[in-house]
Amino acid sequence: MGRRQTVQIEGLGDLRAAARRVQEQVRRGVQRAVAQSLEAVQTDAERRAPTRTGALRRYGIGSQVDGDGMSGDVGFTGDGFYGLFHEFGTTQHGAQPMLGPAAEAERVELPQRLTREITRELGA
Repeated sequence: MGRRQTVQIEGLGDLRAAARRVQEQVRRGVQRAVAQSLEAVQTDAERRAPTRTGALRRYGIGSQVDGDGMSGDVGFTGDGFYGLFHEFGTTQHGAQPMLGPAAEAERVELPQRLTREITRELGA
């Protein structure tokens, strides 16, 4: 059998603490980017909404960040349920999508938004 060697790593506790700090900073950056992204989708969808009465634009679209701040939803609120008829169309009226195109536009922006907010949080 070979000789046994012992290695002692100094500063491992400091490294773990630094890793926890970075993890928290990244989490905060992602949360901020998610909130901004949801707001951007909601604003864009409201802009795209039909304006015959303006009610859908004013009251019918809402967003909500989930409890952990890492995800959320944008959709038609209770007052704007009829937005589904505009989004997907009916047998009598063609679709006038607003949520789908708004989400697709933000899908392109989200990676840059995440990078910017995480970088800002890390102070880089």
